[in-house]
Amino acid sequence: MDQFVGNSVKKLRKKRRMTLKSLSELTNLSPGYLSLIERGHSSLTITNLHKICQALQITMPGLFAHLEDTQKYVKKENRRIIFEEPDSIRYEALTEGARPISVICMHIYDNTTHHSSPHVADEWGLVLEGSMSFAFGEQEYILNAGDSIYIPAGNLHVYQKTSDIPCISVWVTLNLTGEGRPAPSSGNFIRSLSRHEV
Repeated sequence: MDQFVGNSVKKLRKKRRMTLKSLSELTNLSPGYLSLIERGHSSLTITNLHKICQALQITMPGLFAHLEDTQKYVKKENRRIIFEEPDSIRYEALTEGARPISVICMHIYDNTTHHSSPHVADEWGLVLEGSMSFAFGEQEYILNAGDSIYIPAGNLHVYQKTSDIPCISVWVTLNLTGEGRPAPSSGNFIRSLSRHEV
């Protein structure tokens, strides 16, 4: 996982004609550390991954946008892991390639309070199993299975599992890598997602 994410960061950085130094200045992470990440020699924290994605102006699924977009079907056992901290949290990619829409599945196993940096795109989430508290702006929400939430871009958010079982949710964002096409059917996709188990 670290090698794949590192390669993706490097490709996106170079595509934007950014140096390690410029990425370092945007993320407050040292050039040496970023170089280790790009070579797959250092593990990422979720906080640092969010910083890098924000600096590259992508969402986390955008790390997979350079892959071939011919794959329309992703089996559950073949989902790519974007980030995983054992017994804590895991993010899986539910879409691949330069799609207009990106979707991830988030599993929360612990009761730690998790912080997410402001995202560069609006985001919509749906809880499938378990429950979580979710706060952004001045509001805090309790999301149970079947509940959904819309988060405008640029909002720092904090979330925590509140159920005895793992909390599993899906998150939908627009692909902001510049490689996706306009998505006139995005609304239909989001509306239909809530009627299917992921």
